Amino acid sequence: MKQKIRKNIRTIRKELSEEKRNYLGLQAQKKVLSLPEYQSARTIMLYAPFQGEIDTLFLLDKALKEGKTVSLPRTLFTEKRIVPIRICNKDEIIFERSVPQPLGEEEVVKSSIQLAVIPGIAFDLLGYRIGYGGGFYDRFLADFSGVSIGICFDFQLCHKPLPRSSLDIPVHTIITDEQIIRIK
Repeated sequence: MKQKIRKNIRTIRKELSEEKRNYLGLQAQKKVLSLPEYQSARTIMLYAPFQGEIDTLFLLDKALKEGKTVSLPRTLFTEKRIVPIRICNKDEIIFERSVPQPLGEEEVVKSSIQLAVIPGIAFDLLGYRIGYGGGFYDRFLADFSGVSIGICFDFQLCHKPLPRSSLDIPVHTIITDEQIIRIK
């Protein structure tokens, strides 16, 4: 079931024109900027876009200009985990690999991150998500004490509960280009 959902939503996401993807992505990012949780956070984790995800580089620029400490996840495939690495500008991201990676070496302590923006292929109204199937973000979120925000295009939002396991961790808030959904 998860594979079918992944395939369907990735197909729709691929069909978006670059202009439409950028416009809708900007609408979602502006909603993140409006959140009190974002405004009060001093240390945040974003992600670099992958396979048509919302591009968070606008958020990256804004956060850095506001003096926030920003990290991006480095994917450690053999360990099946992500590590937040500090980034000071978008030139510190390498997009040549299968998954974009930060170039820096300075690890940001997870407990210092107050807000994390989390990608996904699909989200449900309970805050659960379907990613690419590796469980990297679920492992990160399992002991994350900050606020987690799922970000996606509105068509990626499922109004029925997604299939999930005991290892799946919900986000606190979902932001789309059209709405902000607070999870109770």
